[in-house]
Amino acid sequence: MGGKQKQRTKGNTRPSSSGRAAELLERSSQGMGFIGFGSMSGDLGYVPTAAGADDFDSCLDSDIRLVLRKLTKRDAITKLKAMQELASLCKEKDEESVSCILAHWPRLYGKLALDFDRRVREATQYAFEQICLKVGRKLAPHLRPLMGTWIVSQCDTYAPASSAARSAFQKAFSPAKQKEAMAYCKTEVMEHLQDNLFNQTPTTLSDSKSTPVEEMDEKYTRNLTSSLLALKELLSILTPEESAKIYENFENILMNNKFWKFVKHPKPVIRSAFYTVVGAYCEHIPDILGIYLMRTSVNVLGNLDESDPTIVSELWHAVLLVITTYLTCWSHVNMRKAVLPKLWVLLKTGGKGSATVIYPNLLPLLSQLPAATFGQGIGFFQEYFGNMKTGLMLESVRRSSCETSAIIQALMECLRYCLLQNLGDTENNVAIQDYLVNEQLMPLLEYSMTENTRLALTSLYAQTSSLIDRLHKSSEEANINDSCERILTLFWEKFADICLQQINSEEPSLKNLENISRVLSQIHSPVEKQSSVKRKIRVTFSDVESSCRFSSDAIIGDKLTEKQETFETKIEEANPVNETHELVAKVEDDQMSNLVAKLCLSSYNLAKEKNSTQHCFFFSKMLSEFSSTSLFKALLPLVPCEVDDSRNYAFQFLDHAILPWINESLSAADKRILCQNLVDCLFSVMKLCSHDEQKLLLNTLCCQKESVLPLYLTVKKVISGNYVQLQSWTRNHEFGEKLISIAASLCRENVVAENRDEVNDSWGLLSLGLSTNKNQELVLGDLYIGRILTVMSKPLQDAINAPSAVLCEPLQDTVNNPSAAQYNSVQNSVSDTIAVPPSLSFICDVVLHFFKSSKKSLLVPASEVLLLALFQISCQKASEISVDLLEKLQETWLYGISLLVENGQEFPHTDTFLHKLAEWIKMMLMQPAILLDRSITIANAASLIHQVINENLKQGPEDEEQQITGGDFLRLILPTRDEWIDCRRGLPLQWKDVLTMQGSLMIRSDTIKLPETFQDIVPNQIILSVFLATLLTIQPQPEEEEENPDAEGNEDPDAEGNEATATGEQSPKSSLPWQYEKTEDFLLEVIYAMQWGMAVSNGEELDDEQVDLPGYLKQSSLILIVATNTVWPVLTCDQWNSLMEKAFERSMECGELWPMTLKFLIEKFKEYLEGQELKVTQALKTDRFDVLTEELIETLQVLIPHLDQDDVSIILEIQTAKLLTSPKETMTEMHGCLGALSVIRTCLSYLENIMMSSHLMTSILDEISQWKDSIEDIFLFSRKVEDVSSKVLFTNVEVLRFISLFVKSLPSSVPEHAWDFILCSLVEWIQSVSESLAGRSYSLKLKVQVYSAEVSNLLHIISSLLGDEKAAKDAFISSNLILEWKEFFSTGTFSVILPLYFKVTDTLEKKAISVSDHIMLQSLCRATCSVPTELLKQVQLKPKLRPGCNIPDDLQTIINHLMGTLRSAVRPVQLAAYQLLAKLMPLIPEYDKGMLAVAQADEAGETNLPLPDMLKETIHSTTTYLETILEDVPVGECMTVESGTEVYQNTMTYLLAWRLALIFFKAAPVELRAQYANFFRQSGLVDSLLINLFRLMPIVPTTSGKEAKSPYKGVQPSMFTEEPALEIKGCRSNPLEPQHLACTVYYNTLEDLPAMVRQWWNSQNKRIMEYIDRFTTKFASPVLCAKEIQGVQNTTTKMNNMSIKARPKTREVIATYRMDDMSMDLVIKLAINHPLGVIVVDSGKRVGVSTAQWRNWMLQMTTFLVHQNGTIVDGLKVWKSNIDKRFEGTDDCMICYSVIHGSNYSLPQLTCKTCKKKFHSACLYKWFNTSNQSSCPLCRNLF
Repeated sequence: MGGKQKQRTKGNTRPSSSGRAAELLERSSQGMGFIGFGSMSGDLGYVPTAAGADDFDSCLDSDIRLVLRKLTKRDAITKLKAMQELASLCKEKDEESVSCILAHWPRLYGKLALDFDRRVREATQYAFEQICLKVGRKLAPHLRPLMGTWIVSQCDTYAPASSAARSAFQKAFSPAKQKEAMAYCKTEVMEHLQDNLFNQTPTTLSDSKSTPVEEMDEKYTRNLTSSLLALKELLSILTPEESAKIYENFENILMNNKFWKFVKHPKPVIRSAFYTVVGAYCEHIPDILGIYLMRTSVNVLGNLDESDPTIVSELWHAVLLVITTYLTCWSHVNMRKAVLPKLWVLLKTGGKGSATVIYPNLLPLLSQLPAATFGQGIGFFQEYFGNMKTGLMLESVRRSSCETSAIIQALMECLRYCLLQNLGDTENNVAIQDYLVNEQLMPLLEYSMTENTRLALTSLYAQTSSLIDRLHKSSEEANINDSCERILTLFWEKFADICLQQINSEEPSLKNLENISRVLSQIHSPVEKQSSVKRKIRVTFSDVESSCRFSSDAIIGDKLTEKQETFETKIEEANPVNETHELVAKVEDDQMSNLVAKLCLSSYNLAKEKNSTQHCFFFSKMLSEFSSTSLFKALLPLVPCEVDDSRNYAFQFLDHAILPWINESLSAADKRILCQNLVDCLFSVMKLCSHDEQKLLLNTLCCQKESVLPLYLTVKKVISGNYVQLQSWTRNHEFGEKLISIAASLCRENVVAENRDEVNDSWGLLSLGLSTNKNQELVLGDLYIGRILTVMSKPLQDAINAPSAVLCEPLQDTVNNPSAAQYNSVQNSVSDTIAVPPSLSFICDVVLHFFKSSKKSLLVPASEVLLLALFQISCQKASEISVDLLEKLQETWLYGISLLVENGQEFPHTDTFLHKLAEWIKMMLMQPAILLDRSITIANAASLIHQVINENLKQGPEDEEQQITGGDFLRLILPTRDEWIDCRRGLPLQWKDVLTMQGSLMIRSDTIKLPETFQDIVPNQIILSVFLATLLTIQPQPEEEEENPDAEGNEDPDAEGNEATATGEQSPKSSLPWQYEKTEDFLLEVIYAMQWGMAVSNGEELDDEQVDLPGYLKQSSLILIVATNTVWPVLTCDQWNSLMEKAFERSMECGELWPMTLKFLIEKFKEYLEGQELKVTQALKTDRFDVLTEELIETLQVLIPHLDQDDVSIILEIQTAKLLTSPKETMTEMHGCLGALSVIRTCLSYLENIMMSSHLMTSILDEISQWKDSIEDIFLFSRKVEDVSSKVLFTNVEVLRFISLFVKSLPSSVPEHAWDFILCSLVEWIQSVSESLAGRSYSLKLKVQVYSAEVSNLLHIISSLLGDEKAAKDAFISSNLILEWKEFFSTGTFSVILPLYFKVTDTLEKKAISVSDHIMLQSLCRATCSVPTELLKQVQLKPKLRPGCNIPDDLQTIINHLMGTLRSAVRPVQLAAYQLLAKLMPLIPEYDKGMLAVAQADEAGETNLPLPDMLKETIHSTTTYLETILEDVPVGECMTVESGTEVYQNTMTYLLAWRLALIFFKAAPVELRAQYANFFRQSGLVDSLLINLFRLMPIVPTTSGKEAKSPYKGVQPSMFTEEPALEIKGCRSNPLEPQHLACTVYYNTLEDLPAMVRQWWNSQNKRIMEYIDRFTTKFASPVLCAKEIQGVQNTTTKMNNMSIKARPKTREVIATYRMDDMSMDLVIKLAINHPLGVIVVDSGKRVGVSTAQWRNWMLQMTTFLVHQNGTIVDGLKVWKSNIDKRFEGTDDCMICYSVIHGSNYSLPQLTCKTCKKKFHSACLYKWFNTSNQSSCPLCRNLF
């Protein structure tokens, strides 16, 4: 409306603006309360100010004004935040600022308190509370307009909002002022409530234009409900005087017809509120409601069938108030039509789910019904109680225990009321009495006792007992005495019939009998109990004849429950001689006494006749409750004995009936149940016996020999109860001797199936005898306890001394309370010769329970012997015991040791238990063993003992010196210094071989003879080290309290984790088991043992099956490594230096493995404390180098790498001078040239700038070259090693190592004349190696090994340098020297080393090799692989040929020999064979060209050429093996192949053989590849290969190297971008190697055989295809595409007429072909999943080529790339050749329309004699086969 370009009205100089209009309106309304445009309904924006405050709004705070404006918004979130902000402002602002809000608050509050959003309503009340707290009394003038909304808000249906409003009201007014405030505003409140109830509608409360109908209705319902509840609240607050003042207002509400319509409102909350208001009117202003009694009665009493759970409570509250307030209310309703039918429906339906609310109100309702309702006869009672029973039997009611209990409670209360109301002798009364007892009470009791219901668990029996009790009391009144006695007689007669019927039934239910006893018990001993349901209106039965009166504080009925009283207390309280046991008066009643007697007689007879457990149980229940002399007098005639009236009837019954019955029960099937019930009978009767009689009976039980079950059950009951007098009996001689005999029998005999239960009971009885009673007193005397423990110790001692055996499953599981346990699960049969006693599990349970029973249990001397035996058997027989039994053993002895320490056993006296325990542990550790498990078991046990000792340390200062600590205990276990030396000497000496081979150890004597193989016995050093390591890995428990850990003077000398250092380091979380100073020497021994293991295995995981290593090495090494790794983070810098200093001193003193220990410590020190000073190097002084010893040299080799470069240079110069000036006679001595040369070599190895020392190295080499002339036979030239001394040998070894270092590090600095010496010496050295290995002596094999290895290393270094022209050129080697090497020296060396390789490998394949053999093989195999290919072909070996092979004999022999070693289990031999074969494979295809010519001339169609025979056989055999292993592994899951296994060996052979096959295929010419590809396709080997590869390749083929880099840009490094490290030396086998090699083989297969892989992929099922595609696309395809593109870019082949270029980013290759005036571009695009996806060939620019011809050429190119196995460049070459032939005039094949065949690359040669067209032989052969014709495809004439 009114665009800006339209003509404006005169005088309107500016366009209209609503914003300016709002500003103008706001300015013009100052002081009138207009605070902006309101967005809320009802014109909320206008808030009238208080009278007389025209300028009041001007003082409104700006922040508050802004918040008030926000409150007028419609958005709920805005209002909520504004209200929260208002509450905050009220807290922050002063009282004056907040008071200004009051003028506008009533209007805002009236709307916001009714807001639809409950959060806004809650926040409004909270903000109002803050306003009230701030303004205080200033609220009074504004109270009347607020109070109506305020009281309604206090009744809000949203509880948080109502609570907030109520809180605001309580904060605004004190409790005394609240009623006054309400009275002050009562008129306004009533007007507000009437307006809400009768005037407001959904449309008036909300804006109908912007509010949904649902929200409007919900808001109206809530407001209406709150208003009704507020009316009730107002009635309860106002006093009667104040209520009278607004009498008219209250009456107006009742006068309005709309109020009475609320009772029919569809919303339950409104109906509930209506009944609440009616109840409030009835309670507070009954006069007003009485005027409208008719409407009230109809609307309240006529709706008894209301079923909504939210309404029934208020409805019945209103019902009870109406019927008690207005006695005439019944006259306004029709009982038969309006009330009773609805009541019957309610009762039939069980209260419709609200029984717990409704049924407690039935008795008050029944008591107020008019007399006419009952009428004459039993009609009303039939309806009333019949309907109640119907409701009780509903399934929904029976499922709910609460509802069932409520209905039973109400039914019995009503039944009792009706009986008491109808006492009398009239006909009507008698009929009602008979009906209620016979038809209601008795059927209900019978149903509860006989059916599987919950009625027995309700208050039914208690109510029955209460009824009987009431009738007994009423029978004392004369006027109704006969009636009451008649009812009681009727009850007992009917009840007796029911009970006897159940007792005499064929198979009585145990539950039914238990219910009978429960009823009788309730009647016998009723206990009054308060009702759990609180009700305001209850009934008081004051007088039988008087009418029931109602009072709000009266009590309805008396709830009785079963009296809880134990039998044990009855025995102690009973008078044993005189019959003074008084029963309740009802028990003396003849009727009940007669019934009990009948039941006891019947149950006794039936139990005896049928061995019925049910009747026996019932009999025991009866005796426990109703035992009396008269009862036993009545029972004695049933027993076959003479009754002596002078003796106790109870004792006679026990002696002649119960005890014989117990013996008879032992032969019954259910003897345990019967015996338990009879023992209960025994104790029930014993309460009437004297103490002497009781002991006599118990001794009789003790003497029984048939079974211990009765005695076990009896003793258990005695100990667990309060039988003080009987408990003294357990200490007598009879019982003690009985337990000793039982213990001896149990420990002597084995368990068999027949006496399994008896054994369980015997152990249970034994456990009871070794326990304590409730007074914490031992059951048995100390004498008997000691004898029992001695008996149990004997089988354990026998087991400890017996040889090891395997224990079967544990006999018995641990029980929580052995004294009350039923032992079971005993082993069926155990051999007599078994090492571990079958009773061990029982002994543990009994002993543990004994220890836990009393802290003084270990004061018995025999207990320590038993405890030690348990500990010994848990350590010594751990491998023969199950895990559960071992844990039980450990728990037992650990608890016993904790008791000993807690009792303060002093230490280290030699006669104490702990000292004996430590001596035994040390003895076990010093014994030889085969397995390490015992050491680990003992270590775990010792750690637990250490922990227990430290946890129970005495804290008294006077005992500080005598404290026993865990460290003290452990120190007693470990060896002394001399014992440690003996242990180290006991280590196998193979470590010397390995360290000598490594150059870390100088040989000391010629007489050392090392054992060839390891023994099975674990050395003591390893056992003790594993023991210590296990202790180190077990972290101690942290202390619970540590008030000041940094305070000085509070250190415990044995405290765990004492790591305070001068450097201020924080204490680590982990800690040592004891103080570091006490562990230092032990830690060194552990590291020494760990270095032995590393030395023996060469520091590698040599898992080859043929390598000889001790079986315990891997396990012990792992334990030691894990243990030391837990120690390193704990040590501080000072502790590190102290540890290394000790290792240094031992290294200088002893040598051996201590230098390696020192080296290991230095490496770990630098790893964990990087940057800290290494103090041990300061111990090296120059003057200490004057005389070199083996120990000094070995220590120097360790320390030199960690010295400063200047110090290394000084040592180098000193030793060089010493070498050059030493006398010739000291040349082979350690203190002479030999030692100096060794130190020089070490210095040069770690010198950073070795070029600066080249002149020294040259001088040394010149000096060495002159030794040959100075000393005869100093060098081993063409001599056997065993003919020389160790000194001469190691002089040659050091010379070899020095020359190797010189040539490898500074080849350019080697003088020309020195090369002649080196090469000539190398030939001679190799010859001596050949002679030594040819006749090698195992007694001197170390010399041969170390010498052969060093010679081989030198050969490898020289061959790698001089055999590689590029490397030699970079090293400035003269061409003459290179020529001499190739023509003379190379032949001389490799002609010797190659046959030697085959000879040594053949010899070692037949035996298990040592680690030193393995090291020598690594060097020999690596040197052999340096052989040139031409020399490899010329090696002379024993012929090994196959018939029909076209390969020359010499080459075939070499290949066959190498293929045999390819399957070797020794890694260096296998890898060497692979590398040598890889050199020979490219030579073989040349010899297959003749076969290709024969195949082409044959015209037989597709031909194939197989692989070489040995290679083919290797692939076939390993394929069969792997398919069997991988059969169950699905594609996509990687099988991990553990190194050192047969599977690992065959897997490596399989993958290496396939790599050789692919090398062979790739080296073949294009013509031969098709033939080989046909062989792969027809044999199915490639299909099998690909399936196996996807079972071997990892799911995510990432490399383990941290610095792995991809050679291709944009490709992530993985196993596809890196070749596997198949190094012969320095790379060990691991489970990842086969996975990496499988990835490489798959990559090579994709690269060399893409068409075959694509064809195989398309033949797989969908799941496999998806996985392969996903895997290849992610990992392999990016590498292949990058390499293809890079191959195109780097191609050096010149192709006439065609140029090629690549686009790496788009994976495209563009080929441009030009011929004269014709040109065409071909665009080849690789798929993202190349080569699985088809390569797309698109056309680019073309000139001079027809469309048909171009399509033909494109089809040919697509065919070449899809079906040929090769690269893109290979395909382009074939395509170019095809086009070239086409332009040369060669005709196309008329079948494939190509000049060159797509698979065999042949030309069309076969011509049709009729049409003269030419065809490829393969195409024509396929045509003949598929068409079944021999005619020409074009002219159809015979070909």
